[in-house]
Amino acid sequence: MIATYCTLADTYRKNTLKVMEDIFPMLEPRYRLSLQIIFNLYLMVYERIDIKNGNFSTEELNPSAMEIRQRVYDTITGFRD
Repeated sequence: MIATYCTLADTYRKNTLKVMEDIFPMLEPRYRLSLQIIFNLYLMVYERIDIKNGNFSTEELNPSAMEIRQRVYDTITGFRD
């Protein structure tokens, strides 16, 4: 079941990236950055899914507050206008 979810989630992830590429030129930089932060926070959970070894508990899948802060910081510092 989790493998099916991951396949579906990956399809949506790819579709979302395509839509983001399409709409970014129409958005002001602050909205592009906001969208990028939201997407990267979603990726934090997606990247934690380990189909073969995971338990998929809330504790296992949810990033810590420090990890969230670091991902937001990395997104902001790596953002290209």
